[in-house]
Amino acid sequence: MSVSSVNRVLKKGAGVENAILRRIGKALGYSFGEMLVLSGQAERDELPVRPPEMLEEAPPPEPDTNPFSDPYERQIWEWDKLSEDVRRHLIITLRTALQMEANTL
Repeated sequence: MSVSSVNRVLKKGAGVENAILRRIGKALGYSFGEMLVLSGQAERDELPVRPPEMLEEAPPPEPDTNPFSDPYERQIWEWDKLSEDVRRHLIITLRTALQMEANTL
């Protein structure tokens, strides 16, 4: 998600994509309708949303325990059918293969 997209949401600007509102809402514990209201895209009376006092009590997002930032490495790490050791070796193999490919270009 781009920084400009997050800034548009925070500043209640127009043109925020629904997919972005859904992703942010999911991470923060809000429904899509609540995100539309909170971002200024809809009025509270247009959509069913929790009362304001309940919105303040949204559960905190679950901590990200995935130590990798690369999407492919993250995907390998989340493959819980493999042991942690095997996942680490797969990630090392992926990095090696990508480096070899970059060196041949």
